[in-house]
Amino acid sequence: MEIFSRLAYFTHDAIDMLNHEWSRWTFELLLHHIATCFALLTGLLPQRFLLANYWALLMEGNSIFLHARTIMQISGWSLQQPDVHRKIVNCNVISFVICRFVSQALFVRWALSDIYNMHPFYAAVALGGPAVFLVINAMLFFRILVSDGFLDKRWRANAAINRYATYL
Repeated sequence: MEIFSRLAYFTHDAIDMLNHEWSRWTFELLLHHIATCFALLTGLLPQRFLLANYWALLMEGNSIFLHARTIMQISGWSLQQPDVHRKIVNCNVISFVICRFVSQALFVRWALSDIYNMHPFYAAVALGGPAVFLVINAMLFFRILVSDGFLDKRWRANAAINRYATYL
């Protein structure tokens, strides 16, 4: 049931973004949502590797802090409650590393250890999916580190942190 609710969320979010915002983030998030739905459906439809699907959903645990951080910035609460905002920012970075990078590394380790027992299609998804998500997550992590002041200001020019800059 959790997988279906995540698929519904990704579909709804993609439609909402297409209707209300077109920016570089829209393009990146659409790629993320399409890749996520494909990976989840690859295991869900044949009812195989469901544990791997749940494991992949661990990456979404970071979204709690990522969205809380964004809401605080948009609403202005980050200026009104700087101590709370700083704690959320720190939790976001820590949970990003654990929920996204560490869980992904463990998933790849499992896939590599079991690759000879998989159909080539599933092996390609099990290794190709993490490669796609590594790129997406690395770009997002870099942007977060720059915008939240963990990296020197000279990196700002290299990080697309102006959400309302159009992609096209």
